[in-house]
Amino acid sequence: MQVKLLKANLLHLFLMHLHSQNRFLVLVDSYDVFNSGVPNFLIVTLALHKLNFKAIGVRIDSGDLAYQSIEIRKTFNLAAEHFGIDQLADLSITGSNDICEETIASLNQQGHSLNAFGVGDTSCYLQKSTCSGMCL
Repeated sequence: MQVKLLKANLLHLFLMHLHSQNRFLVLVDSYDVFNSGVPNFLIVTLALHKLNFKAIGVRIDSGDLAYQSIEIRKTFNLAAEHFGIDQLADLSITGSNDICEETIASLNQQGHSLNAFGVGDTSCYLQKSTCSGMCL
């Protein structure tokens, strides 16, 4: 696995997030999911593993969530095998981006490797309802 550190600022942001939140679940599609986000996430995750700290996983919120989640899961599985760290294969992949019932149904139909969904601003009401966003 070749890792490009073209976005060194992203690696720095991951470390700052960990320091401020004391947990590690980060957005990996700010620049480039596969050439920056996921490799930098794995670099920090491997360092954390050596410190007996378990990372939670990644979040993606743009592009083809189904495809990206499947490819990220493959990468996690390869990393788990390569480094002999089983927990890498179990890292969570969360998808967000105005997720609603139709999006989840579409993702399920396509097939995906998401473990969780970050539901957007339509979570408290039905989009096709006349309730105007009021939660009852």
